[in-house]
Amino acid sequence: MFWFYFKKYFLTNFIKFSKIILITVALLVFIVFIIMVLMGLGKLPFVLS
Repeated sequence: MFWFYFKKYFLTNFIKFSKIILITVALLVFIVFIIMVLMGLGKLPFVLS
């Protein structure tokens, strides 16, 4: 009985935890992408001129 409750509790927490990790990873990737785009836009005028 204890094992059943433990697994149930662990799985629900694990799903919540993985969602939080996915959100943070997505935000980090998004921030890095924006920084790369901004750096690329900053470099473009120098390349053109």
